[in-house]
Amino acid sequence: KRKIMTTAAQIAGPLKKIALTYTAGTATDSRDLVSAPTDLEFIFGVAAQGFTPFECAIDSKNVGDSGVLAIPKKDLPEFFGHILPWNDVFPVNYDPVYFHFTITAVSDAQASEVVRYMAQASAGGCGGGCGCGCGGH
Repeated sequence: KRKIMTTAAQIAGPLKKIALTYTAGTATDSRDLVSAPTDLEFIFGVAAQGFTPFECAIDSKNVGDSGVLAIPKKDLPEFFGHILPWNDVFPVNYDPVYFHFTITAVSDAQASEVVRYMAQASAGGCGGGCGCGCGGH
C-alpha cells in the first residue's frame, strides 16, 4: 500500500476544515447502521466547550487515514457534540456503535468559515435533534 505524502496543512487539528466519509455498524467489521459511505465536513475545534471526544480521536490524523471508533451508547451525546446529529444517524439501542471513518481532505479554514461554524456550534448547533446540548433544537 502506497503512503500518501502529507504536509502540515493536511493534518487534522484546530481550525482546520476536515472532510471525511463514515459508515457505522453494530460490530467492528459491520456496516449495518450506516452502510453507504456518508460525507461529513466540519471545522475542528470551534465549540465554546472545547474539543469533542471525536475531535480528540482524529487529532493529528492525515488525509487518507482510516479508523474505527467503538463509542459506548452512554457517550454518544457528548462524543460528536455539534459535529454530527448522532440521534438522527444511529439507533440508540446498540451499544457500542462502531464508527468507521476515512479522512478525505484537510485544509486551512477561511476566517469567514470559522466564524460561521462557531456561530452554528454555539447558537444553532448541528441543526438536528442530536441531543448534543447545543441548544439549537
